Amino acid sequence: KLPDLYELKTLINSEKLNPASEFPDLPVRLIEVLLLGTTAFWASPDSHDPDTNPLVAPFVDFYDGYDFTAEKDYNFFNVLCVRHP
Repeated sequence: KLPDLYELKTLINSEKLNPASEFPDLPVRLIEVLLLGTTAFWASPDSHDPDTNPLVAPFVDFYDGYDFTAEKDYNFFNVLCVRHP
């Protein structure tokens, strides 16, 4: 599944930069993406919030650990899937 913002933010270490994570088991693909400079990863939007804009979705930038929103048709970001328990 696509992780929500909270799940992605658990991989962030706010004391680190480029990448803002020291998670030991990051997939090789993620490491390649970080080395290439494409460090933003989509998070699933909060579908329970009635004020959520359906045209935007959150993302986390693993360069600095900050989260933002962007229009969903922006296709430059990456996806990191997680298993649902």
